[in-house]
Amino acid sequence: MSNKKEYNELRERMKAMLDANENLYPEMNPIADWIDLFTNKMRSACAEAMRNFPEGQKGPCEALMLALARFNCIVLEKFQREGFVTDGNNAYDIFCDVLMPTAHEMVLREMAEKEGDEQDSEESRAASLAADLMDPSVTLDDIINKHLPDDMTDDERQQARQKLQALRDTYMKKED
Repeated sequence: MSNKKEYNELRERMKAMLDANENLYPEMNPIADWIDLFTNKMRSACAEAMRNFPEGQKGPCEALMLALARFNCIVLEKFQREGFVTDGNNAYDIFCDVLMPTAHEMVLREMAEKEGDEQDSEESRAASLAADLMDPSVTLDDIINKHLPDDMTDDERQQARQKLQALRDTYMKKED
């Protein structure tokens, strides 16, 4: 393929922009919400498809990946045949060699950021629980209602109450 060198250069430029934390396509800002909406609808469609996967059949993940790949190939081939791609370029090659690696890198970074945010949030929740536990004016029932799942059984609530009381007793005595 004659354009592989160009695709590699484009991929390297995109990677450099990602590394510099530059917006790859500022002109796409107005459609960012649409992209998120599209992604969410595709995720929903995939979840629905998986709920309808033939019972007892093996390989649901592989089947889903093949279905997604087939879908992409259909879209790309239609783009190619209908002239949506610049002459001399191949939609499939651009997708595979440039867009997929770039999108993958973007997703990895987004997920790492989200995991960091979730870890910070988890640490914040733990600190809040600890502060409430060390405050004798906050009842154990208030702590359970604020920090633990609502769907706990009465037995689970009682066990949680006992564990929280033991923790409170242990750490409150250390403070004295």
